[in-house]
Amino acid sequence: MILRRLSKHLLTQDWAAAFIDFIIVVAGIFVGLQVDSWNETRIERNLETRYLERLQQELEADIAHYAFGQSLVEERLDQINFLYQVIDTPQLAQSRPEDFVVAIEKAAWKSYLPIDRNVYSEMASTGNMALIRSEHLRETLSTYYSEVDHWELIIDSTGAQIEYVHETAGILDKDILTLIENNNGSWEDSNAYTIDPERARAIASEFATRAAAIKWLPRIYQQHVLVNRVLDQHSKHAAELIKEIEAELKKR
Repeated sequence: MILRRLSKHLLTQDWAAAFIDFIIVVAGIFVGLQVDSWNETRIERNLETRYLERLQQELEADIAHYAFGQSLVEERLDQINFLYQVIDTPQLAQSRPEDFVVAIEKAAWKSYLPIDRNVYSEMASTGNMALIRSEHLRETLSTYYSEVDHWELIIDSTGAQIEYVHETAGILDKDILTLIENNNGSWEDSNAYTIDPERARAIASEFATRAAAIKWLPRIYQQHVLVNRVLDQHSKHAAELIKEIEAELKKR
């Protein structure tokens, strides 16, 4: 309608009316584009808020994950210390036979477990990282996940646990190993299978002869201590990120 009227005014050389119609057309186009831009910005801001909320939830889960890892560290260190005590005094294996065989097996179990990074990975793979307007928050997130990747690679690359497992092969039979595995490293089903104290002492004597295995215990111990320090560092960084995300959400 307006374009037809503009054409008519141009043909009749009614320049004043044509100018007014032209202004109306340009204004209409501008308003339309502006509405589209506002709409797109609103969608992006809503998406940014949702990503920040999900990142916060994932980081809170990370902190709980790190706390669990530190509890594993404490358990592993206690088990290695108990093994050293049994090496010095084999009779101790008789008083705590189940704890002793579990310690032999679990000394080599990991205490550093990978975290989930689904939200960050989704943002990185879809290009939505740019939705986060805070440059500092983007950089801090990148640093946090880079550090996590770095330490996962370093800790996974150590071979002390693998060597220890090789050198202790044959000390524990399949029934003991299966029970430990099925009970996630505990001895909950003690009624189904118990360790005779004399047998525990025999296992202790055999373990004491495995010098090639025992030599790896200091390195494994050191690694668990390192893991504890790294997890503490990760937890603090995650807590700082949560505070920064909360500050960003308050601006919404």
